[in-house]
Amino acid sequence: MLLCFMLQATIIHAQNPKIKCYFNHPVNNAVATIANAVYLYGTFPDTVAAYINRAKSTVDIAQYDFTSNPGDVVSKIATACNNAYLRGVVVRWIYDGGSTNKGLSQLNAGISTLGSPTTTGYGIMHHKFVIVDANASDTSVPIVLTASYDWSTQQTYSDYNNMVILQNKPLAQAYTTEFNKMWGGTAATPNAATETFGPYKTASTQHIFNVNGTTVELYFSPQDFVGTSLKNTINSANNDLFFAIYTFTDKSIATAIVNNIITE
Repeated sequence: MLLCFMLQATIIHAQNPKIKCYFNHPVNNAVATIANAVYLYGTFPDTVAAYINRAKSTVDIAQYDFTSNPGDVVSKIATACNNAYLRGVVVRWIYDGGSTNKGLSQLNAGISTLGSPTTTGYGIMHHKFVIVDANASDTSVPIVLTASYDWSTQQTYSDYNNMVILQNKPLAQAYTTEFNKMWGGTAATPNAATETFGPYKTASTQHIFNVNGTTVELYFSPQDFVGTSLKNTINSANNDLFFAIYTFTDKSIATAIVNNIITE
């Protein structure tokens, strides 16, 4: 069973400074209607590391795979985590237990990590997000980094990826709640007795957030029925429907798209 998330934002008519979106391949800005897309070739790892370097108290990472060799372009993420840990930041890291994640060997031994279960009944832990200082008293501090990017040289340079960065405390806390379900609590180390993954997690209690005037919807699978939310969004389309996806295997979503086109 796939573990991922769906984040959708309503169409906005001005650039929102609290929501940043980056791409690792060139973008045709000739068709831009709000603001030009930002192209960061080869520097996604620098961006992730820069936000970790800003952390004052906590960094929570749920990342499907971290494939890195010492000194390569993505190893700077491990370096940023190690530096954060050494200055007193609590760093927690969840990864997919069925992936190699060989880059984890670069982390300081004091940083706690947790692999997802690989027994029957579980699928992959496909989350890809970083939460920085979710509970900071200054509401302008909490950050969420998310979207499609996996941490490897290939994902940095070759595969097409995007990165979304949102500055919003309630949203960061919602991500932290999801993290803590898998971690088994709020402590610096995971609790095997209470950790829950996949179908054993409880549903989220909040899905709608206001990020500086923009409505953002957040859903985690499988407990939040992400497919249903996607189909509801597809069925609500009036004029345009655009999507970018790595692989497309859900026939019910394909049917919703086809039916929407026929209806229109």
